[in-house]
Amino acid sequence: MKNLKIWIKMAAGLGTIILLIAILSVLSSSLLNQINKETQALQNEYLPLQDIAVDLNNNILTIPALMNDYLLTGKKEIYTELEGVFQTVRQKFADMDALLEKYPHLNGGRTAKARESYEQLEKTIRASYETNEHFVTLRTEMISIGGELFKHVADVVATQNTMQEDALRARDMEELIRVAPLVRGVNSIQEQLSVIRTAMMRSLVEQDRSYSRDNVSVRFPALLKTGDAIVNDFRNPAILQSMKNLRAGVVDFRDVQDKMQTLWDEQEKLTAARAPAREATLSLMRQVAETADKMQNTAMVQVATAVNNAATVTMVICLITLLIAVGVGFGLTRSITGPVTKALHFAQAVAGGRLDQRLGLDRRDEIGQLSESLDSMVDSLNEKITDAEKKS
Repeated sequence: MKNLKIWIKMAAGLGTIILLIAILSVLSSSLLNQINKETQALQNEYLPLQDIAVDLNNNILTIPALMNDYLLTGKKEIYTELEGVFQTVRQKFADMDALLEKYPHLNGGRTAKARESYEQLEKTIRASYETNEHFVTLRTEMISIGGELFKHVADVVATQNTMQEDALRARDMEELIRVAPLVRGVNSIQEQLSVIRTAMMRSLVEQDRSYSRDNVSVRFPALLKTGDAIVNDFRNPAILQSMKNLRAGVVDFRDVQDKMQTLWDEQEKLTAARAPAREATLSLMRQVAETADKMQNTAMVQVATAVNNAATVTMVICLITLLIAVGVGFGLTRSITGPVTKALHFAQAVAGGRLDQRLGLDRRDEIGQLSESLDSMVDSLNEKITDAEKKS
């Protein structure tokens, strides 16, 4: 160091400080990149699973709502939309399976159970759809049969009323006595049919089967009993055949409503089965999402610890760098100010008349050159003084 030029020493000191700063920057950048990589790895590992679980949860929640809308309105486009949701959910499950192949520790068998619960939910929904379509077909058939039946009974009532009016005009008391119960009977049949149809239509409109629950078990038997009680009292073969046809129509009307009630029972069972399947699926999806969230939080704590450790290491490196920079600066300063101070004291001594001293700095830099010049100056002064004393 003593043989180097001052500017070289300054450049070396500044270069050392710059090098230390560069090393510090590289280390800090490396630590930050590592932290970013770990954070990104956590996001790639856990966030997709959480997103899929959330999407599954949202789609599964829409399924019962869409099904209820379809059952209320009967619109096929709603069920078509529901089919799209089915496809989306199945695709999401496939995506989840593909993801969990990389991270089996997140599974724990819950996704298989969730898929099983969902498949049960989809199965009940599809069964409800098929049941409802069958129900709609029967409803159309029932309305058609009911319309024909009411038209038929209205014709019988009109015929009996005409016969009663003819008997009145003819003042045929025997005929009046015979026809009157038949008129009351067919009117009663018409009224009972009206009650049965009204009860069923109200059940359909209000989606409440309680109004028509007693049709098959109570009202239809009473209606058939009323018809059977008077059918043999008709003398007119055409009317007698009409009554037999009317009875057959009532039986068909009853059988259709009986089938509708059976489908209603099936639909209620399927509706009751949907809720547990849906809740089981959603519960398992929430568990998967919560597990991923917990593991992500744990990993984030680890990353935070790593960040703190990295910050500590960085601070230590900064402190060491600062100490080295201070040491380098102090060394450079001492290497310059020390000799300069000696030269100052030497010059002051020479100025005080002490020409017997020599600075004698063993250096090859500018200060060394200054030292040699000062020593030469003192030697030159001593020679001149000696010459002057000789001449005197």
